[in-house]
Amino acid sequence: MNVKIVNLFAFAILLTSFSLKAQNVEENIRMVKPFKADGLSNEWEEPLNQYNDATKLAFALANDDTNLYIIIESLDPQTTFSVLRGGITLNINTQGKKKDGIKLIFPLIERPPMLKDGEMPEGKDGAPPQWQEDRSGEQPVMKSIKIFGFKNIKDGNLPVVNEEGIETGMGIRPNKDLTYELSIPLAQLEVSLDMKTPLVYNIKINQPNRPDFKKGGDRPEGEGRPGSRGGMGGGGMGGGRGGMERSVGKMGGGSGGRPPGAGMDGPENRKSDFWIKYKLVKA
Repeated sequence: MNVKIVNLFAFAILLTSFSLKAQNVEENIRMVKPFKADGLSNEWEEPLNQYNDATKLAFALANDDTNLYIIIESLDPQTTFSVLRGGITLNINTQGKKKDGIKLIFPLIERPPMLKDGEMPEGKDGAPPQWQEDRSGEQPVMKSIKIFGFKNIKDGNLPVVNEEGIETGMGIRPNKDLTYELSIPLAQLEVSLDMKTPLVYNIKINQPNRPDFKKGGDRPEGEGRPGSRGGMGGGGMGGGRGGMERSVGKMGGGSGGRPPGAGMDGPENRKSDFWIKYKLVKA
């Protein structure tokens, strides 16, 4: 009798452990409309459905048959300032492990040249041609990215306009919220929709002049958790709205976006990174 009770107890523990492990894996949103990485978030439903309280970054991930799409937003001026000073390192491990994999550092901002007295910049409404603006007042800025670990792309700086299919876009709203969009071909990641293993991501706000670009495994300072503000929690995206549809029953209900008190903590009190796991989705 006692042996049966012990066996049932052990089985319950294993089942609980498996259930918690499964809950750590989310599924991408399915992108169903043409995507343009311009920092304007037109393809996404706002507020974004995921939020990490430690870094005060909102985010979402999506894919179609050919590309992976990521959007990251800061939600307050202090976080935007930290991102602009040090950039963000996105680490993508395609083997499903919390280890270094393919890395991208962004944004690498190129400041417009100083104009001489009386000199007018060229472009629409007097703005440099590399800057764009829509009616909402969002202004994507010039940028480049630094990459590491791609099999078919050389490590180093990658220009915004490139032949590798990686697209980036950045915009800063008048309230100092920052939006960054990224599109990466699945072929460049060497992954497919048929893979069973989720992709593991680490999103980290870098310290100024200390980009996270080491080959060795870094120990994360913070980790997101599903169903909470620590990482993969809060809110689902409406099906097909804003260019996306949600996989049925995969992303929980609730609300995402800007939480109460966002931006109240100083950078010295914040953790700088978190881990998440997401699976690619089919149509």
